[in-house]
Amino acid sequence: QRRIAAFIYDVWHSYSQDNGETWSTPTVMPDAQGVRVSGYQTEGAMPVIAERKEKHLVVVYCSNDGLRYRISEDGGENWQVPDPDIISGQSNNRVRFPTMAGSDSYISLLYDYVGDDYSPYSRIFDGSEWSEENSVAEGTDSYEGRFSSVAIDDNKDPIAAWSGVATTWTRGVIFRAGYSDNTWSKWFVAFGDG
Repeated sequence: QRRIAAFIYDVWHSYSQDNGETWSTPTVMPDAQGVRVSGYQTEGAMPVIAERKEKHLVVVYCSNDGLRYRISEDGGENWQVPDPDIISGQSNNRVRFPTMAGSDSYISLLYDYVGDDYSPYSRIFDGSEWSEENSVAEGTDSYEGRFSSVAIDDNKDPIAAWSGVATTWTRGVIFRAGYSDNTWSKWFVAFGDG
């Protein structure tokens, strides 16, 4: 991302077709010039990228209207703007800190909302559409979730980590196992003070 004015960003990309030996000249992604963010999204557009299968890439970034996404099926050389291109959530202008991880069949997306006690939230992208929003933190006795991260484990299921607070400890890190259908297991572990 490049900040061009207060609360306005351009989202740039570059690609390599030779495993990173050389890179294309950076350019602004399609329809990602002058992206407006809200005062809650002080970190900017925060673009993230993940690969669903070979050369099938998805970029997600924040905007005042919610999370936006772009798709490439050729390793990043060309990008498509889906219609609609907004992943609409409960508080679009408060969404921030997206993170993604991909497997051959889906991409797992996590993000949080400023001031929301049930963050982080998750969605799954199957290559054509996004699942409904689901709280990752619900059932963990944690709140004020932020700074989430997601990875795909050896069973091809998502595993999430985030910073949160609980009634029995101050801020700590919570890990939770999930499934490719965007549900989350009862298993979680928390590391914190207290």
